[in-house]
Amino acid sequence: MEIPNAQHPGLISKSQTEEKARFTTAISKITPVVNLIKKMYGSSRLTKLIRTDYNTYKLTQTPAVILDNIKINHPLVKLLGDYVKKLESMGDSSKFFMILVGFLIEETIKILDKGVKATVLSNLIREVSEEIDSLDLSRDTGDIAGVLDSLIKEPVGRKLVLESILEVQSFSTEKIRICKIASGSLEESYVVRGMVFEREPEGLVKEKEDCSTSIFNTSIDIPRGELKSTIQMESADQLSSFSAEEVLRMKKKVEEISSEVIIFSGRINDIYLDLLDKANKLVFKVLSKHDLRRLRELLGGSISQEFTSTTTGRASRISVVSEGNKKYTKFISDNNTVCTIVLKHPLEYKLDELERSINKALVALQKNVKNQNEKNIKVCSEDFEKKLCEIFENKAGDCLRMYSEGEGEDSLEKHLVYESIANSFKGFESFKRSPGLEIFSTKSRAICYALEFVGTMYEIEDYLVGIPPKLNIKPQMNQHWDEDH
Repeated sequence: MEIPNAQHPGLISKSQTEEKARFTTAISKITPVVNLIKKMYGSSRLTKLIRTDYNTYKLTQTPAVILDNIKINHPLVKLLGDYVKKLESMGDSSKFFMILVGFLIEETIKILDKGVKATVLSNLIREVSEEIDSLDLSRDTGDIAGVLDSLIKEPVGRKLVLESILEVQSFSTEKIRICKIASGSLEESYVVRGMVFEREPEGLVKEKEDCSTSIFNTSIDIPRGELKSTIQMESADQLSSFSAEEVLRMKKKVEEISSEVIIFSGRINDIYLDLLDKANKLVFKVLSKHDLRRLRELLGGSISQEFTSTTTGRASRISVVSEGNKKYTKFISDNNTVCTIVLKHPLEYKLDELERSINKALVALQKNVKNQNEKNIKVCSEDFEKKLCEIFENKAGDCLRMYSEGEGEDSLEKHLVYESIANSFKGFESFKRSPGLEIFSTKSRAICYALEFVGTMYEIEDYLVGIPPKLNIKPQMNQHWDEDH
């Protein structure tokens, strides 16, 4: 059946022509951004090397990082970036989303040439978006190893993540930590059953085995009053006596601490450090309160807010290792609650990218898989896009049949929308599919977001950019101040 086509200038109003010109301009801003991502989709190992505003470099395949580091002025591209960040928080499918958006706007813009108004087109696209969850989409079941193949393209990274998951029985980024060492090669990376810090202990004692630990969320220092005061001493003996009493109090407090390892935050008094060294105690400073909490989960015991005797934990081994020109302290424990992936590579931006991909994979698994023993993870079938194309082609055929039979007021418009969506999914045939398994829930969410974004684009009447505040502008003087009014 021949479909009516309003190609004659008299059948399209001037307002519709201007409307299409506005959308064509918007699309010209989106298309270059989408093209940045296309070559990195599927099994491609291509990456982007970005020089940031701070003259640092980033090597990445992540759309969110790319969009954050390129000059973007158009509001619609900013909106596209917001959708990408939403998908990044789910862990996957942001590349698929951007490429699908590119195909959708390329196909749907043709519908305006057939006399369909942008508002009608937007409403129909939003209706299709609501249908996605109810579609009988093709899906399979897979395991974690297969899913990791698509989430992390670096084989060494996949192996380390799988080993860590089996170690701690969790996908949490709180339990699987990452330590980056800018030396060696990626093949030298390994997993530590515990935590690794880029600093060494404060005192002379650097190593301990099978030792008790105490954690203090406070400085190890002499208590000082809030108000200043003056103490008048009449002789050197009085000064010596005053200092000796203070040292005795400090020595007594150190003797009360039964632990062999002292972990603290804040600063440490030199006298305290000397006394702890003489008592053969390992003293380690932690800069982050979150790391204090993680160490408590790893070693056991409790976190005390004062430097006094407290519930102790236990460590199998604490040691210092030299990697490159830096020293690192390892906390090893038999408690399988926290492990650390030690990544080694001479280039820091390569380490940063691998860290991003590992964290993204863990977030995707954490939000879509209940536990690491799950064997029935819903994943997309190998012909996922092809099946979607067939579904929308069938829907387009049904709408065309209804139009020929005079049923449905908007059946012709629906036919055009379904056909354009089917053609969009057909565009994925040109890409070589990633060898791994893609999580079904994130990909279906990406389809909904893509349709929602394109629908929003056709609803926007105009794009307004706010004027930045002008700084260092002198107030305008009244040039006629001396005139009589």
